[in-house]
This record gives sequence, C-alpha cells and structure tokens, in this order.
Amino acid sequence: MCIRDRLEKGLKHIPFSEFKDLETCWKNPCGKKAMCMFATYEGRQVVLKEGRKSMFYNRDYEATDALKEAFGLNKIGMVRIRSDKIVARKDTSIKSWVDNWELTDAPDTVYCMMERIPGARELQSMKKEALKDKKMMREYLKIGMFRGILRVSDFNPKNVLVRSDGQLVSIDEGD
Repeated sequence: MCIRDRLEKGLKHIPFSEFKDLETCWKNPCGKKAMCMFATYEGRQVVLKEGRKSMFYNRDYEATDALKEAFGLNKIGMVRIRSDKIVARKDTSIKSWVDNWELTDAPDTVYCMMERIPGARELQSMKKEALKDKKMMREYLKIGMFRGILRVSDFNPKNVLVRSDGQLVSIDEGD
C-alpha cells in the first residue's frame, strides 16, 4: 500500500450525489487550478476544493485550519473527505466555466469541505475601509503573522474574507 493510500484511507467517503445546489465559485480560476464548488450538504452550505497530488491532497489546508484557534483566528471548519467525482470543463478551449462544466467519474478523489461564509466579501474589495478600522487592521496583521509563521501561501487581501459581522477569516492557505 502506497503512502497516499495509507494517509487518505481513513477519510470519510461522501458520494457526490449527496451534494445539492452545485455552483462554481468563480467564472475563470487562474491557471489550470481545480474548480472550487459551492454546495449544500446535510442542510449546510459548504465549499468543496479538490485536492490533487501536486497539492499534497490538501493536507496542509486542513492542518493550517486546525491551528487557527491557537492563534485566536476564525476557523472555516475544514475537513478532508473522499468522493467519487471531479468537476471538469466540458470544452477546454473555452476559458470560462459558466455553463461549461460537468461531473466526471473519479473514484477516491480527495476534497476539502469547509463552511461557506454567506455574504462574505474579499478584504481586497474594501481595503480603504479596513485601513481606517484599527480592530480590522490588527486582525489582518495577526492573520499575516500567522500565515508568515506557517509559511502558507501569499498574504494577499483576496485571501481574507470579511464576514457580515465584520470578523475576518483567512482562506486559501496551501503551499
């Protein structure tokens, strides 16, 4: 049994048919990234992010989210699962994913499943407001230190969401 099989064997398997109200997170992800999907699972709104071999099957995403509480940051309830489908573009010559995706059989695909944060906005879209709000700025800098200590992906305001209650949530913490 290979290392991947041992590490992923204990993950809960959820057939993709159990996810309802599927929609893509973006029209055009940059590069050839896997598409994230919004879905409903057991009455909860979730985000599904495929984990590929090049992404170490999202092990780092799950571990990073588990450490957030120790730093006083908001978690996104990330858990890795296995499923039986991947989201693929129907026509790869078309850049947009709008009406251009389908579910393809792919047994034992690893996904991160996390809470969807309804009404959240990217901090990028409200930088001027955030710079004036000392509490928000302090939280943003705390997220930056956390990301720096763990050496996760870039410290970009696109990777920080502002919930409807004004709380910040760090996302996309791979690498």
